Amino acid sequence: MSLVSFIRLLLRFKWVLMTAPVLVAILVYFALRGKPDQYASQSVIYTGLVSGFNLESGSEARLDYHVVNSGFDNLITTIQSRETLLSVASDLLADVACGTTRYSQLEQDPAVADLTNHLRSWSIQDCERARAAIEDSLAAGRGFLYTALLVEEGPFSLRSLTSNLSVRRINSSDLLELRFTAEDPDFAHRFLTILNDSFIDRYQRIKRKEVGSVVAFFETETARSYERLQTAVKQLQAFGTENRVINYYEQTKAIAGQKESIDQQIQQETMRLEAAESAIQDLEERIGASDEIRRRGQELVDLRQRYAEMTANQVISESTSGGIGSDMGESLPSLEMQIQQNVVDLYDARYSKEGLVKTELIERWLEEMVTLAQTRASLAVLQQHRSEYIKVYDEFAPLGSTLSSLEREVDVAEGEYLELLHSLNQARMRQQNIELSSSMDVLDPPSYPHEPTGSNLSMLMIAAFMVTLMLGVGSVVAVELLDESLRSPAEARRRTGLDVLGFIPEHSPSNVSEDSDLDRSVKVLSARLKTIMAREPHKETHLICLASTGEGDGKTTTARLLARNLSASGLPVFWVSPKRGQETNNHVDGELAHADASDTDATYHVDPEYSKASHIQDLMQLPAGERVVILMELPAFGENEIPVSLLKTADTVLWVARAHSIWTELQESTLRFAKELAGVEPMMVLNAVKRERLESAMGEMNKKRSFLRRSTKRLLQRNFS
Repeated sequence: MSLVSFIRLLLRFKWVLMTAPVLVAILVYFALRGKPDQYASQSVIYTGLVSGFNLESGSEARLDYHVVNSGFDNLITTIQSRETLLSVASDLLADVACGTTRYSQLEQDPAVADLTNHLRSWSIQDCERARAAIEDSLAAGRGFLYTALLVEEGPFSLRSLTSNLSVRRINSSDLLELRFTAEDPDFAHRFLTILNDSFIDRYQRIKRKEVGSVVAFFETETARSYERLQTAVKQLQAFGTENRVINYYEQTKAIAGQKESIDQQIQQETMRLEAAESAIQDLEERIGASDEIRRRGQELVDLRQRYAEMTANQVISESTSGGIGSDMGESLPSLEMQIQQNVVDLYDARYSKEGLVKTELIERWLEEMVTLAQTRASLAVLQQHRSEYIKVYDEFAPLGSTLSSLEREVDVAEGEYLELLHSLNQARMRQQNIELSSSMDVLDPPSYPHEPTGSNLSMLMIAAFMVTLMLGVGSVVAVELLDESLRSPAEARRRTGLDVLGFIPEHSPSNVSEDSDLDRSVKVLSARLKTIMAREPHKETHLICLASTGEGDGKTTTARLLARNLSASGLPVFWVSPKRGQETNNHVDGELAHADASDTDATYHVDPEYSKASHIQDLMQLPAGERVVILMELPAFGENEIPVSLLKTADTVLWVARAHSIWTELQESTLRFAKELAGVEPMMVLNAVKRERLESAMGEMNKKRSFLRRSTKRLLQRNFS
C-alpha cells in the first residue's frame, strides 16, 4: 500500500476517524470531571542489586544484567503482590481500630465511614490485637472486612491499592521509586510508610527461606553422613582389635616375606639332606669291603700255610724221591699265583681307588651321618614353621576381603560426608550472600503531600483521543488488508487471472448523462472493443457475449452503456437480453432496431431451445449485407444452462463482476468451465468500482480539489513538474 493509497483510505473514513476520538474524549471528560483531588506520596528505596557488595563481588566479577533485571522484577512483584498489600491494608485498618489514626477526608465517603465506625466499635486499644482480629476476619473468607477489602471498591480495597500504587526502577540504578496516590494525604503517607517496612521484611524473609531450607537440608544430611562415617570407622576399628590387625597390608607383606624365606631354607636343607644321603651311600659302599678283607686275609694265611707245607714237602720229596717231588713242583707255581692274586685282592679291599685308607672313609662317613641327622632335624623344624605360616595365611585371607569391604564403606562414607560438607558450606555462603544482597535501605522516606497533584484530566482526554484514533486507523487498515473482494482492476486481475478490459464506476442512474468519470470509463471500454473488432474488418456480424456467475453483477448496465456509446459512434448495435415469464411461439420477441433507446432491442426466452442454439441466427433474423454488432446478455452461468455451440461462435466474451463481490471457488470453477467452452479467452469488466480506486487505472479523476490538496498530492507522488 502506497502512501497516497493510505491517505485515500483515511479520507474514505474521515468522518468516522474524526468523530469517534472526539466522542471518546468527551466521554472521558464527563466521566472524570467530578473526581476529588488526589494526593501523592513518594519514597525511594536503595536495593543494592546492581552495585551492592556481596560475597561474590570481586575485581573480576562480571555483572549479569539478565539476573539483575530478574531481581528487580521479583522485587517489584513482591511489592505489588496480593499478600503484601493485604498486610499493609490490615495495618491501616488496625491503626483505625485502635484509634491511633483518623482519615478525615476518606471518612466523608459513607462506605468508608461505616467501615471505620465498625472497626472503632471493637474498642481494642492494642494495635497488635486489632491486627490479629482483622487477619482472623479475612481468613474466614466472609464478613464485613472481607467484603470491604476484597469484594467492594473503596480506598482500602485491594483493587484500589493496586491501581493507585506505582513502582518503577530509576533509570539503570539500584534505586526504586514508590508512588502512591490517594484522596487523603495522611492515608497516602501512612500507606507508603507501612509498605516500606512490610515489603522489605517480606522480601528478606523470602530470600532467607529460599536458602534456609537448603541449609537445613544439608545440615541434616551432613549429620547423618557423619554418623554413618563414625559407624563405619568404629566397625573397622573393632575388626582390627578383634583380629589383632595393626596394619594388615604390612603384616601380610611381612608374613609373605618370612614364608618365602622359610621356603628357601627348606629348599636348601632338602638339597643338603639329599647330598648327605648320597655321600653316606657312597661311603658305605666303600667301607662295606671289610668282611672281604678278613676273608682274603684268611685265605692268604691258608695259602701261605699250604705253600709252606708244599714247599716243605717238595724239599723233602726232592731229597727222598724225585717222582713225587716232580708232581708237587708242578703245583707250587699255581699256588704262588693264587697267593699273588689274593695279595692283590687284599690290597684292593684295604685301600680305595684313590689310594685312601679305609679309616679315613669311616671318619668321613661319620661326619656325613652327623650332617644328615642335623639336616633332617632342621628340615622338620622348617616344615613345622611352614605349616604355621600356612595357618596364618588361612586366617589372613578372609580377613583381607572383610577388611577391604570395611575400608570401602569408610571411603564411601567419607566421600559422601566431604561432599555434603562442601555443599553445606556453599549453601551457608549463599545464605550469607543473600542476606547481604537483600538488605535494603529507605533512601528517601515517604514524603507528606501537602498539596494535591495537578489534575490529569486533559492528559487522559488527549490519551483517549489518540488511542481511539490509532485504533480507528488500525481498524481501517486491517479492514482494507483483509478485504478479499475484487475492489479494483489490479486486484481483479490478480484474483481471477483475466485481463480487465474495462470498468464501470459507481454511479447514479438518474445522473448518467452528467457523470464525466462514467462517460470516460465507458469510452475507454468502447475504444478497446473497437480495437478488438478492427482485427477482423470484413466480418459482418460481431457477437459480444456478456456473461457472469450470478444475477445482479451488472450485465444489463454494462450492455446499456456500451450500446449507447457504440451507437453514438455510428456502429449498428443490437442489444439482446434474456426474457423470463412469457411464452411465445418465437424465441425472440419484437423487431430488431438500432439501440439508441434505453431499453433492450430484443429479448429471448431461456428454454431448452435456447440451449440448443448453435448460432445467433437460430434466435433472431439478422439483416443481410449489413455489418452488425450484437451485444448479447447471457443468463447467469451458475444458475442456467449454457448454449455451448453459441458461446463458441462469440467473437468477444465479457465477464462482468461487481467490485464488492468476493471471488469464491464456485466463481473460479464457473469461469474455468466457461473458458473451456468459449472460442476466445474471456475478458473482465469490473462493475461498480469505487471512484477512489480508479485513479491508479484511469489517472486523475474529474473532481474539484483545493490548491493545497493538489500540491500535497503532487508532493506525495513526487511529481515536481
